[in-house]
Amino acid sequence: MAALARDDPARPVRWGARAIALFAARVLAWGVPLFAAWYLATAPLSIASGWVAARLAELAMPVDRVPVRYRGGSLVFDAEPDEQTLWRNRLPAAVALEARANPMQFTCSIPFFLALVLATSLRPAWRRTVMGAGVLLLLASAGLYFDVHLQLAQVPGPGGGPLFATGPLAREAIALGFQLSTLLVPVLAPIVLWAAGEGRTRILPGREAGEGG
Repeated sequence: MAALARDDPARPVRWGARAIALFAARVLAWGVPLFAAWYLATAPLSIASGWVAARLAELAMPVDRVPVRYRGGSLVFDAEPDEQTLWRNRLPAAVALEARANPMQFTCSIPFFLALVLATSLRPAWRRTVMGAGVLLLLASAGLYFDVHLQLAQVPGPGGGPLFATGPLAREAIALGFQLSTLLVPVLAPIVLWAAGEGRTRILPGREAGEGG
């Protein structure tokens, strides 16, 4: 067991066409059980990322509290506007605004990252692997926050204008953050973290390791 905890020794890897094909096959092979495990662990991952997203919303939005609950595969955020927002819109104190988000579209980066790691080595650097998964969980929380903030920024107040006073630049930034979090981060962030964690492996173009020359 102690041997499994040690990193692989530094080794040169030359990426030829055959090596790339074999690596892609290993990623796919590891992806099947890892994505299955991710699907079964959706609830705890969603609750963890949703809790962080709710704290981000409390920091960045004019709300007092944002309770969050997991229900039917979705996260339900109940944002309670702060006193200034209630007073400006003449709302009762018991108002809570509901926003729903699908956490799976953000946390799917975690099994992809683990598949890349295990396809590279069966004895990875576990500390770096855990840290990478933690970073991806935080990025998933940020994506959930952008989703919730974007939904709540579009809620109309009694007068017809937006309930929350959000400037046009802020709305554009939130929308951009949401687009990046759903379209690019789940694919690119795992690759970047995997590549950064391979500091002890020199990845070289050309012929595969073991070939002469």
